[in-house]
Formats: sequence, structure tokens, C-alpha cells
Amino acid sequence: MAIQVSGLDYRALAAYLSDGIAWSRPRELATKDPGDGGLGLFKDGSQACKDVFSRSPSAICDSRPETDLNCVKLLEGNESLLHRMATKDLGQRSLGADARAAILILGDIKSRLRMGSSSGDP
Repeated sequence: MAIQVSGLDYRALAAYLSDGIAWSRPRELATKDPGDGGLGLFKDGSQACKDVFSRSPSAICDSRPETDLNCVKLLEGNESLLHRMATKDLGQRSLGADARAAILILGDIKSRLRMGSSSGDP
């Protein structure tokens, strides 16, 4: 219900993150040094890396509501990091319109705030 109120299109995000190499790219960008084209956010294999990348995203299936919940859990608390990685990805390779739109949605702070306040979070 909170997602519906926020207007956040998490299905587009799930499609982007679960498409092809999209999930391996953020990890690569997060762990590569800036001099090598990465962000240098954390070391590969570190606890911070495991916290973000321990579960991989899956596409949303209308007949399986748990896929919606899994996507939201993956995003929870990681939106800002994932947005930084996805934006870097967008700058380094040519992505389709749907992927670009999903990255913009990921960076939509107002929608994320509405989602958090709708779910009872402070």
C-alpha cells in the first residue's frame, strides 16, 4: 500500500536491476577504484558489500506477490547507494529509455519519503 501511495514505480526498477548484467554492474562500480572508473564505495567481500549485494533482484511476477516484497526489501535503505551506482552505469554505457527512467525513479527522493511515511516509518 505504501508503494502505491508514493507513486514510486518499483516495477521499472526491478526490471532494470534484474535485466542482464545490470546487477553485476553496480557491484563492480561500487568496488572499483575511482581511477579505474568505479566509485570506490567499499572493498569486494567486505561486510558493507555483502549487506548490499547478498541478495539479487528478480523480476516482478503478477502471480507472485512475494516478488514485489523482495524488490522493496532489496531497495530498503539502499536507494541512495543504488542510485549512485546506476547513475555511474548510465554514464559509462548506453542504456535504453526504460533503464534511464528506472534510474530517475531510483533518485526520486520525494517519492521515497512518501513511501516511508505511508508505511508508518518516521
